[in-house]
Amino acid sequence: MIIAIVARFKRFENKYQKQFIKYQININFDIDKYQSLCYNINVEVIDMVEFEKIIYDLVAKVSVLETKVSLLQDRIAELEGNNVAHDGVTEAKADGRDKTRYSLDGVTYLKNRFVWAVVNKYIQEHQNITYDELIAVFGDKNQGSFGVVRRVDSEIVEKNPIRYFCKRDDDLLAIADGKVAVCNQWSKSTVINIFNIAVQLGYSVEKI
Repeated sequence: MIIAIVARFKRFENKYQKQFIKYQININFDIDKYQSLCYNINVEVIDMVEFEKIIYDLVAKVSVLETKVSLLQDRIAELEGNNVAHDGVTEAKADGRDKTRYSLDGVTYLKNRFVWAVVNKYIQEHQNITYDELIAVFGDKNQGSFGVVRRVDSEIVEKNPIRYFCKRDDDLLAIADGKVAVCNQWSKSTVINIFNIAVQLGYSVEKI
């Protein structure tokens, strides 16, 4: 039988505490002796099965919390990209952030959705475009470390799905050699790169 001893020290003044750091004891362990030691240093003896159950329960709770955080982040990104008023312009909150909007073909978007719309328009106009050709048009560093677009099955998208428009199937854009996800992380200083590309392409765009 394996025994786990979990220390719950309040103070380190007792002489017995100096003898005790941590133990994993085999079948030859003198349980009476160490129960007495545990009593003196205020620790609890827990059966390994019970100990493992406690650990598994904690891990499960952490996993649930991580999932909830991820869902909240997804919702925040979705609201930032899609919280559009009836006139097509996002209702801004007075939180100090840049509220510049960008229009494409008369439709007004937030920064991140503007980028998605420009990339989508280009792909629709070039049905047989490949990933490498798309990167050549929009650049690989115009956004920063996440890129303007990335393949859906790429490691960076799989590890950082919150950073891309990929939650819904219609967010993904089909190209000749697969599907891509457009990054949704844009600032005033980076979105201008895509705005300028759109101008060069002859698209009807405007800053609002």
